[in-house]
Amino acid sequence: MSTFDNPFAEPSSDSNPFMDASVQQARGGSGGSQPAQRPTDEFNPFDKSAKQQPPSQPAVLPSSQQQQQQPPPAYSASAQQRVTSEELERRQRELEAKARELERREEEQRRREQEMQAGGSGGYRNNNWPPLPSFCPVGPCFYQDFELEISQEFRWIVRLGYYLWMAHVAVLLINTLGTLAYFIEASSTDASTAGAVFGVSLLLCVILPPCSFICWFRPLYKAFKNDSSFNFFLFFLVFFVQFVILVVQCLGFNYLGSCGWINGSSMLKSNLGAAGFMLFIAACFTCLAVLDMILLIRVHRIYRSTGASFAKAKQEFSQGVLSNETVRGVAADAATSSARSAFTGGGGRY
Repeated sequence: MSTFDNPFAEPSSDSNPFMDASVQQARGGSGGSQPAQRPTDEFNPFDKSAKQQPPSQPAVLPSSQQQQQQPPPAYSASAQQRVTSEELERRQRELEAKARELERREEEQRRREQEMQAGGSGGYRNNNWPPLPSFCPVGPCFYQDFELEISQEFRWIVRLGYYLWMAHVAVLLINTLGTLAYFIEASSTDASTAGAVFGVSLLLCVILPPCSFICWFRPLYKAFKNDSSFNFFLFFLVFFVQFVILVVQCLGFNYLGSCGWINGSSMLKSNLGAAGFMLFIAACFTCLAVLDMILLIRVHRIYRSTGASFAKAKQEFSQGVLSNETVRGVAADAATSSARSAFTGGGGRY
C-alpha cells in the first residue's frame, strides 16, 4: 500500500510538504544555517533555561475615554502660595484700618468746610493760635491744625518742632528764676554783674519766644504744609542761629542773660543751692542744643528727599514777592512818586 493510501503511516520527506528544507528553516528547525526568531506564541516568560526576548509590541496611545477616566495629578501648593486664616485676618484688619482712615478724612473734610463757611464769605478759617480766652482783647494770630494741614508722614516732625519750641519757652522761664537766684545770692562785688544778667534774662524771655515761633517754627510748619523750598531755607538759617545762641547760653557768660556752666560753677563758693539750680539750667540749655541739632539733621534729610533746591526757593520767593498786593502797591507808589518828582524837577529847570 502506498503512503497516500495509509493515513497512519509516517510521511516521507518526498511526500510531506512540511519536511521541506525551506519550511524547516522558516520554522527554526535544523534545516537552516541560522535559527530564526521564535514566534510570539512560543515565548515563555517563566522559562529560565534560555534567554528569551519578549515580543516587541507597538506603542498604543490611550484613548480619550481612558484619559478622562484617569484622575488629574494632585496639586501641591507651596508654603508661599498657601493662604492661611492668619493671612486673611491680617488683610481684613488692614482693610478695616483703611476704611477708618477714609472715614476720618471725610470727617476732617466736612469739618474744614464748616470752618471755611464760618470764617466768612472769603472762605478764610478763623485763627486759633495762641488759644486765648474769649474775653481777651487780643485775638489769635495764626491758624494751626496738624491734622488738617500737615500730611500724615510729616506730622510727627512738625509736632516735634512744636514741642521743642515749647521746651525753649519753659527753659527761658526757668532761666529767669535762676538768674534771680544768682542776683540775690551774689556777693556785693558781683551784684552789678548778676543784676545785668537778670535784666537780660527778662528781656530774652519776652523777645525770644514770639520771635522763634515766627522766624523758625512757622517756616517749618509752612514748609511741610506747602512743600515750600523757601520756607525750608528760612528755617535752616534761623534755626542754626538759635543753635549757636543756645551753645553760648549753656556756657554761661556774664551779661548774656543765662545761667550756664561758668557762672553756675562760680556760685559753688557762695551758695550750693543756687549753684545747683543754675547748673541744672545749664544742663537744660545743653539738652536743648542737642535736640536742636537732631531736629535740624532730621529736617535736612527730609528736605533732601523731597527734591527741593535753592533754585526752587529763589523762584518761590520771586513769585511770592511779585504776587503780593502790598509789595506791588508800594512799588507802584514809589514809581509814581519818582516820576512825579522827576517831572516837577524838569519843569522847574525849564
